[in-house]
Amino acid sequence: MTKNKNRPPAGQSWIWLTLEMMKSDAWRSAGINCRRFIDFLLIEFMGTAGEGNGKLKAPYEQLEQVGISARYIADAIDQAETLGLVRCCRGGMRVATTYTMTWLDTGTEPATNDWRAHRNPKLNPWPTPKKKEQKP
Repeated sequence: MTKNKNRPPAGQSWIWLTLEMMKSDAWRSAGINCRRFIDFLLIEFMGTAGEGNGKLKAPYEQLEQVGISARYIADAIDQAETLGLVRCCRGGMRVATTYTMTWLDTGTEPATNDWRAHRNPKLNPWPTPKKKEQKP
């Protein structure tokens, strides 16, 4: 039996997604286009061997190629920022916007975890697992 069976295969990139974050209001409130945007950033980050958070770029043409309609790209990015999942550093004229995923450090700064502050009163609470009945 393999000792570390839940580890990524050797040579494969991987990313931390904690249980706390995935159950959070911020993560659960993200729409499909916001999630596609975050998935794009995750893949870009993994392509930098974990060194690029804070310097990630997401060109609109590439976001369209991964399934976000051009008219929804700005809204997806705004939602990710509003939820506290991503920080945007808008470069201005002819300078690309860069992105930081807030649950990961940048290598020089710790994770800010801005997503923890987001509350969505419309969400139902996360269900608690039912306890198994013990046999007599």
